[in-house]
Amino acid sequence: MGRDMVNGHFEYDIPDHGAATISFWMRARSLSGSRTLVGHDGVWVIDNGNPIHGYNWGSGDVISGGSIPLNTCVHFLVYTTAGQVYINNVLQASGSSLGNTAILEIGGRNSGRMDGVGSDYALWNVFLNANERAALSKGVSPLLIRRPNLFGYWPMYFTGAANAAPDLSGRKYHMNPSGSPAYSTLHPGGSLMAL
Repeated sequence: MGRDMVNGHFEYDIPDHGAATISFWMRARSLSGSRTLVGHDGVWVIDNGNPIHGYNWGSGDVISGGSIPLNTCVHFLVYTTAGQVYINNVLQASGSSLGNTAILEIGGRNSGRMDGVGSDYALWNVFLNANERAALSKGVSPLLIRRPNLFGYWPMYFTGAANAAPDLSGRKYHMNPSGSPAYSTLHPGGSLMAL
């Protein structure tokens, strides 16, 4: 299970968190055009067709490289201030810092939404190490990775009030949808664990 983002996305203005690592699973249907996968207030990792691009409002494209496979479950891990994007624990794109701002957007913006299913979105205020990155790429739940530094975890498996995306990190940053990000029976990857 996950959320199909082609017709909607989620966003939340998270208090100052010093985000350094973002992790999520995705199954892309199409990479046409410029589509936002995940972002921080004008700082996005986007597919822009192929390869991967990281965009910063102040600096333009700051990351480029790699590729995103279609119709395949893949794990993404982004080191925002280090400017690195890993897919399935392999460095795919690198460059300069994407920056660090407060509004977290999942699955797109009002234009350029992700065409695919996403799940297990998680945000930490520290750089995760290589072992933690590998564990996430193998499906270990974000709830088991450096929990004190986990600033948000949105599995996308559960329905919330008004179709919201509940935050299971304990910080209660529940996200509200913009548009209609539908539930999907297609599971893009990640971990289903007993809570």
